[in-house]
Amino acid sequence: MANHMGQQFGNYRLLHQIGKGGFGQVYLGQHIYLKTQAAIKLLLEDMDNAQKEVYHAAFLQEARNIARLKHPHILRVLEFGVEMSTPYLVMEYAAHRSLLERHPRGSKVSLDRVVGYTKEIAEALQYAHEAYLIHRDVKPANVLLDERDTLLLSDFGIATVAHRTSSMRTSASMGTAAYMAPEQLQGKPVPASDQYALAVIVYEWLCGLLPYQGDPISIGMQHLMAPIPSLCVHNDALSPSIEVVVHQAMAKDPKERYATVQAFAIALEQASQDMLPTDQLRPRGPSAPLYIPSSPLSNSSGLYANTTAIDSSRPLQPAESLLRTASDSSVSRSTTHILGPQGTVPTMPNPSEKTTNKSTVSRRTILAGIASGAALVIVGGSAFFYWQQSLQNQVVKPSPVVTPPISTETPQTPTAPSNNAVLTYQGHTDTVTAVAWSPPDGQFIASCGYDKSVLVWNGSSGRTLFTYTGHSDTVWEVTWSPDGKRIASCSDDKTVQVYNASDGSNPFTYIGHTDTVGTVDWSPNGKLIASGSRDKTVRVWNASNRSNILIYKGHTSDTYKVVWSPDGKRIASGSGDQTVQVWNAINGSNVLVYQGHSAAVIAIAWSPDGKRIASGAGETVQVWNTDDGSNVFTYRGHTNKVQWVAWSPNGQSIASGSRDKTVQVWNATTGDTIFTYRGHTENVETVEWSPDGRQLASGALDRTVQVWHVG
Repeated sequence: MANHMGQQFGNYRLLHQIGKGGFGQVYLGQHIYLKTQAAIKLLLEDMDNAQKEVYHAAFLQEARNIARLKHPHILRVLEFGVEMSTPYLVMEYAAHRSLLERHPRGSKVSLDRVVGYTKEIAEALQYAHEAYLIHRDVKPANVLLDERDTLLLSDFGIATVAHRTSSMRTSASMGTAAYMAPEQLQGKPVPASDQYALAVIVYEWLCGLLPYQGDPISIGMQHLMAPIPSLCVHNDALSPSIEVVVHQAMAKDPKERYATVQAFAIALEQASQDMLPTDQLRPRGPSAPLYIPSSPLSNSSGLYANTTAIDSSRPLQPAESLLRTASDSSVSRSTTHILGPQGTVPTMPNPSEKTTNKSTVSRRTILAGIASGAALVIVGGSAFFYWQQSLQNQVVKPSPVVTPPISTETPQTPTAPSNNAVLTYQGHTDTVTAVAWSPPDGQFIASCGYDKSVLVWNGSSGRTLFTYTGHSDTVWEVTWSPDGKRIASCSDDKTVQVYNASDGSNPFTYIGHTDTVGTVDWSPNGKLIASGSRDKTVRVWNASNRSNILIYKGHTSDTYKVVWSPDGKRIASGSGDQTVQVWNAINGSNVLVYQGHSAAVIAIAWSPDGKRIASGAGETVQVWNTDDGSNVFTYRGHTNKVQWVAWSPNGQSIASGSRDKTVQVWNATTGDTIFTYRGHTENVETVEWSPDGRQLASGALDRTVQVWHVG
């Protein structure tokens, strides 16, 4: 290959080569004006002029599609083009290289680390699948690490474009046969093909070797016909439940894998915590619902996944019949538990029983599949796999159902996960996404979650006051009116619903958003409500008559958090575009854009005096001044993503909840950690201070709300 060092591609000058492969060469480059560094991938080719013209058109179309992907765990494309007849992509530079270099072939990786890697890779793939893109080349070498060791999935669509050139076909594809799903080997990749590849990676990391050995063609034949080898034989420290999960994700038939790649990641995490007794690992029963995205883009963390489920009571149809089936009356929106009703993960059937008719696949077919990379046919230059958007069925909103108070109800039994716990509320049947104390005295707590409900209960005794079930999908946030008389909650069902705080009666529904409503907040005077959505807008509307006051459109990605300033004059909104924007609550003017984060901003809290904001993105919380956006300090106490931030009523402390399963309380002025609460056994999704600042309530993936005090 030619050496392009010193040449200029786009706005970047190539400094030196940092990698090469079947697709071409990778150089470290520097922007000629900004002097920033990036990785430049040159897709080298060997073809005549007529072929080049077609190939270049395909490349440019594919690059446009790839460039629109914006996710914390997807390597960003900064620029692309064709220079000197050579297509090139300019991408973020991942200084810490790839997971293949971090964990070379033959090395084992700890289960905890594998679970963490899998969750982040699955988040990126889920986002891509909901954007109608199949990666098709998931492998450790394509998972990069930046200077903060953040995982970045790379090479979306590169294989598809590159495999159009004969000079790249064999060398580019041979290295990926080890991870290639059976259907992809036969030229029919589907989203579940990426799940299969990720499961192979998990197998390799946990066992220290790939499931199938040999030359690429032999490996391809084994992917199609050989039983899935045991993981426990190679790693006796693994529980059988881990093997069950990985085997299901590696099922020969894509319809027998998990409904989504994120479902696989969640099941793996649950199995890693020994949630599945070995006596419950029995042959797989009816198939889980097969999910089809109902929206082209999804949020980064997976929290706002918007999906459509096909009734699992009906037999699964062949893949080509799926699009016809999805529009019938059996389609409904739902949230599905990854585990079965008894806490089981279905096992895949005996692999030896699944080889029927597979023996007719010839080595020639396998060779053709590998040599072509099982590339999708490029139509109009695009290799994206599109589901029919007609599958986006309307949400049927049932009449709200309220479970009335029962005077004889037994209070939730208080438990003590730590010496600081006051009680543990166990009324929810799925992940708790948000909690809110009732004003003015904090007598009651409202909590919501994946179980589509809002529960209102006594914060001292744990006695449930009532259950509101008006939403038809996951409820993401709940907030009390300042006078404590009404509650507002928002949901995946694209609505905000407002109802009486005493019994859930007299509900009304705000239907202004066109996608998931993930955040809602009541103005301090109780007259207005602000709601943020995956439709990238924040809507400010009258809390009494639902009339729109303002639609704020300053964000370029999903809006994850909306919070009113204490004086009610401004609103702060956080987004997947990695910014916090502070703006006039009445007319949307005087925008201050805080750009200190390098990940989606999903947590925001104002200081009680309104002079500062604490915002959470990635594993950090940044505290900054609201008058000029200057950073005061960055809190780095967490080891996983921060999900929620709350400022204490006296302004002296900040509490942050994280996927590292902790709530950390720290000094709002210095950032010094005061106390770490470790009562939860799963990701902490939410935390709020009581009005008097003496207690905190935190909710988590473990389905509990825990009330506790600091110190």
